[in-house]
Amino acid sequence: MLLEHVTKLSPTAYDVLCIMACMGRFNRQIILDWLQGDTVRMKTLLAEAVDAGLLEPYEQEVRFSEMNVGEMIYNQLPESRKLELHYKIANLFYSRGLGRLNSTDIILMATSFNQSLDRVKADGRLQLAAELNYKAGKFLQ
Repeated sequence: MLLEHVTKLSPTAYDVLCIMACMGRFNRQIILDWLQGDTVRMKTLLAEAVDAGLLEPYEQEVRFSEMNVGEMIYNQLPESRKLELHYKIANLFYSRGLGRLNSTDIILMATSFNQSLDRVKADGRLQLAAELNYKAGKFLQ
């Protein structure tokens, strides 16, 4: 089974897969932001996951080698880790500035804030999340 290959990944390569699983897709800029702009490290980590058979190249990007791999990785994450990852992803998007985000980015950011609502509430950012949901909703109309 492919998920057995996950245990052979370095912790950082596994983190990249977890980020992808939380987002439901590969987002080059979020991964780069997560890795503090280190493109060489990103390429190395992606190659590690490709070599393990968990990712495959696709149109200048990567994707999970099988559709259910991301879902299985996501389902195995503890709830606290999911919350942490979603909150970090949302904040990475937000740190770029709303004016620099396209509609897909805004929808992904709002979704990630929604998936980490306990943390959003604890940090007093509920109003921000509501405004982002409104903005994302306008794109979906």
